Amino acid sequence: SMRGLLLDKNDLKFLPSNLGTLRSLKTLSVSENKLEEVPDTVGMLDQLQELHADGNKLTKLPATIGDLKSLEKLTLRNNDISELPPEIGSLLQLSELDIRDNPNLHTMPLEMGRIESL
Repeated sequence: SMRGLLLDKNDLKFLPSNLGTLRSLKTLSVSENKLEEVPDTVGMLDQLQELHADGNKLTKLPATIGDLKSLEKLTLRNNDISELPPEIGSLLQLSELDIRDNPNLHTMPLEMGRIESL
């Protein structure tokens, strides 16, 4: 069973929707690609501890991001994200969130106040 999937510095424009079938994945790194979205099925990766998606063209995250109850690190630096979904407040294990260099991100969801580990 695969525990880490490192796809950094490629020319990926999308991730396959069947990504959610990799249930034992603990680390997913897709930084420095051309991704415009993260598929909803990412929420099925309930053992995921780290998600790195820096340097893409992401404008938003799916609401299913809130299903990643084991997530500890989420890095989204240097994208085009304009808002974070309120469901991000469900990531109670999150200890590192890097959202630097998203010039259209002007507000944070109030629900983030529930994440005491940050």
